[in-house]
Amino acid sequence: EIYTLSLHDALPISRAVVEGARERAYSRGCMWGNLANEVADHSAAIRDELAGGLTAWSAIVTELVAEAQRSGEISAAGDPAQLGRFIVNAWEGALTRSRVVRNGQPMDDFFEMVFGFLLA
Repeated sequence: EIYTLSLHDALPISRAVVEGARERAYSRGCMWGNLANEVADHSAAIRDELAGGLTAWSAIVTELVAEAQRSGEISAAGDPAQLGRFIVNAWEGALTRSRVVRNGQPMDDFFEMVFGFLLA
């Protein structure tokens, strides 16, 4: 059986990731973001792999957004591919900033803006 994920399912999963970050005092960030920030400038091969991974992740989020738009769960306004890329970019930025400031405000802002406004 193949499990399908909806945009509605993504919220508790994302919140669980944030809870894990809180438990680690925001000290680790995200593997993709950490590599991108620390290694991508030094290796074209790693940069290409990271870009591919982020593109694949964005495609998954894009499909979740598109399906939510088709089903009427969220507004059909906005290009799902652009929204998918933006959500991944905002997530990575929020994780990085949480790591720097060692608190959850950037993650709280992410959830409020993405799920409370953008995808409401």
